[in-house]
Amino acid sequence: MDEALNQSILLSQRQQRWTLTADALARLLNWLDGGNDSQGQNYEETRWRLAEYFERRGCLSPDDLVDETFNRVMKWLVEQNKDYDQEPLKICYHTARFVFQEYLRKPDRVSNGLD
Repeated sequence: MDEALNQSILLSQRQQRWTLTADALARLLNWLDGGNDSQGQNYEETRWRLAEYFERRGCLSPDDLVDETFNRVMKWLVEQNKDYDQEPLKICYHTARFVFQEYLRKPDRVSNGLD
């Protein structure tokens, strides 16, 4: 089997095994706040910025892609036991870029919503 296919299968299997937990969401909120309680404002602002990022690129369902981005960031935070980072927005955008690239490879992305 091709090495890229093997990596794709392994990545897909890892993504399927992880499920969102209250602890992971709390970790994300604290991480985005950098230790200061923003009452969820940092989360909402980051969510809005990511949605704008996907909308500017013509994505049909930017909110779904934002959710996927946050899920991957939360998984990373839990796996790496991260509680703080100087530039959480930069990491979110970096993750969003990968989510967008995967979105572009999906064959059904164009047909959805155009019927």
